[in-house]
Amino acid sequence: MSPHRALGTALLVVNVALGCASAPEPREVEVVRPAVVAGAGETYFEVAGSGPAIVLVHGGFGDRRMWDDHFEALAKDYRVVRYDLRGFGRTPASRAVYSPVDDLRRLLDELGIERATLVGNSMGGGVALDFTLVHPERVEGLVLVASALNGFPATEADRARFAGDRAAIGAAFQEAGQRGPERGIDLWLQSPMVVVTSRALATRAHLRRMITENTGMFTLQHWPIEPLDLPANERLGEVRVPTLVIAGQRDTPLMRATSARAAAGIPGAKLVVIAGADHLPQMVRPVEFRDALDGLLERVERNH
Repeated sequence: MSPHRALGTALLVVNVALGCASAPEPREVEVVRPAVVAGAGETYFEVAGSGPAIVLVHGGFGDRRMWDDHFEALAKDYRVVRYDLRGFGRTPASRAVYSPVDDLRRLLDELGIERATLVGNSMGGGVALDFTLVHPERVEGLVLVASALNGFPATEADRARFAGDRAAIGAAFQEAGQRGPERGIDLWLQSPMVVVTSRALATRAHLRRMITENTGMFTLQHWPIEPLDLPANERLGEVRVPTLVIAGQRDTPLMRATSARAAAGIPGAKLVVIAGADHLPQMVRPVEFRDALDGLLERVERNH
């Protein structure tokens, strides 16, 4: 923890058992709520474990809790950070345009983390990629999970090709505005992007809970999109860290094409398509997701 933590920050240290079932070893999970980030309001984050740093950045179908299957498990070997983007979870929305890249930089500074592997899902992947482009010296590895790619689709032909997928996303927000958040929740859960996660017994209740507790997103004025002069889609060749791109085999055509574009444009990137997964592979196929992630983390370790 940095020595300059702002007044009003509360630190809760909880003992949890991590390790093998036969001989569990207690570890500390630091839950900081809220962390005051200079110039950025309050950013809620959680930290667990020790070792090389990993930062988990959530997508628009929930908040930091979409990493529940991996947060403490990764903390056996790493220092793991997960946080709520502005307007999600326990982090208040912004009333003005802001930089999600700056928010993440301030968070790393607050925790004294010089370099980290960034793992981002959906819009969180967009934030992770943009951060990598703006602050390459702070990133050791990059994992884009069914990730957004700012500036894609870039052509009129592609925008027309994926018009249906884009319209389905907008419909939930339009209906929420006209008929209330409950209607938005229903449509968001019916989205083709989460056709597997919203129906699977192991994940459907958790997904509904997250969306129900994040209905503010339907009226969010300022989304966590970095205002880069050149969008990431035009700068993929600048990424110089080990990169893994994960796509769900049952995600929408738009998102599968976005993943393919990122993997083709980033030098040395590896594309893994997880069978049976939709837009949330880390939730609906956690074992396969972790296997792919471990491969990237081994690449990062070999680069040390």
